[in-house]
Amino acid sequence: MNPLLVGIVGLLKAGNYLFNKGVADLDMDQYYEQIGERSNPIVWIAGHMTNSRYNALKMLRVDAEFSWQETFKRGSRFHPDRDYPTVEELLEAWQSGSEILIEKVAQLEEAELSRKLPAKFPHGDNTVMGMLSFIVFHESHHMGQISYIRRCIGLDGLVK
Repeated sequence: MNPLLVGIVGLLKAGNYLFNKGVADLDMDQYYEQIGERSNPIVWIAGHMTNSRYNALKMLRVDAEFSWQETFKRGSRFHPDRDYPTVEELLEAWQSGSEILIEKVAQLEEAELSRKLPAKFPHGDNTVMGMLSFIVFHESHHMGQISYIRRCIGLDGLVK
C-alpha cells in the first residue's frame, strides 16, 4: 500500500467500527429520534454517511450503487413522512460499500492521488487525495453527531 494512504485506510476502518457501534443496537424509535425540531436523526446521518462513501467510490471510478442516494444527498434534510432504510438495510449498504472503498483506496497508485476531480471540497484540494482526506474528516464530524444523539437519548456514546 502507498504509505500516503496508510492513515486514510486506518481512518476508514475506524469509521466502520464506530458506524457499526453507533447504529447496530438501535431500535426504530431511537433510529428516528430527533433531539431538536430542526435536527436530523441517526437514520438520516447514517444514510448520508453511507451515501458519501458511495459518492467517493464513483469519484474513484468504481461502479457501485446506493439505492437511497437521492434521499441522503448533500443538502437534503430529514422528513418524517418519507420512507427510509431499516437499520439492517443501511448496515448492509454501509458494509458492502465500505469493503469496496477500503480495498480500492489501498490499491491506489500515487499518480491517481493527484488526479483532479470536478467536485469542490471546502479545504480547496480537489484531487483524489483531497477527496479522501475530506471524507475521513466528514465522517468524524458525523460520528460525533451520532455519539451526541446517542447520549441525548440515554445510550452510551461511541467512545467511553
